Amino acid sequence: MVKNRSKIAHIFVLEAIEDSISADRIEVKPMFGSHSIYIDGKIICTLRHRPKSPQDNGIWLVMSGPHFKELKQEFPSLRYIDIFSDLSGDGFKSWVNLPEDGADFETEALRLSDLIGAEDPRIGKIPQSKLRTKKKAKKKTRQSR
Repeated sequence: MVKNRSKIAHIFVLEAIEDSISADRIEVKPMFGSHSIYIDGKIICTLRHRPKSPQDNGIWLVMSGPHFKELKQEFPSLRYIDIFSDLSGDGFKSWVNLPEDGADFETEALRLSDLIGAEDPRIGKIPQSKLRTKKKAKKKTRQSR
């Protein structure tokens, strides 16, 4: 896992996920001064607390499809990520933020951890770089036959 767990923001989220059926398949990777959680190669979320740019601190959740309205009903604080607002493309719409300054952040974060641990199909996505690698491998396999 991660050498220095004390640097992971919102560590209680990771600990809650580690208590789930997904525990043995979790991987944590540092990313842009934060830590991202992967399960079976799918990026699930990023735990972020950056004092110099606090507007998007909290949990960055990756949705597998257009589930924002549905998840927003379950997690009222959920919103799109501010720093992505100037970027175009649907890839950035699949990332949303459960802000750490939300009124019920810890309660919502633990409920979100339960969904992640139960491998809710709305959450998580294989990164584009991994998709490209898989497509290349399939293509090579077909060509070598």
